[in-house]
Amino acid sequence: MAGCTVKSTSYGYKCGGADHDNTLVSAGKLRIQSLLYFPATGANSCAITDGVGNTIMTIKGSATAAYETQIWMDATVEGMYVDLAEANDRLLIFIQ
Repeated sequence: MAGCTVKSTSYGYKCGGADHDNTLVSAGKLRIQSLLYFPATGANSCAITDGVGNTIMTIKGSATAAYETQIWMDATVEGMYVDLAEANDRLLIFIQ
């Protein structure tokens, strides 16, 4: 399957558009402020790993579709991969 689309924005990155394929957001260091996950279907999840494959977290969305889940991180990661559960899920990555 194709990876999701990652768009660089003024606040960081916007991920979405495909599912179940780890997509490289960045190979370099990222100083992440927070993650905002919008599941297209209630209780979808988003898996996040670092650039070398270590699990960072899995975000389980709200049981209500399109209701966001925000995770505050304030952390630096060495690269980042995103794996969305569904093509219409969205993940916003806010960087510092």
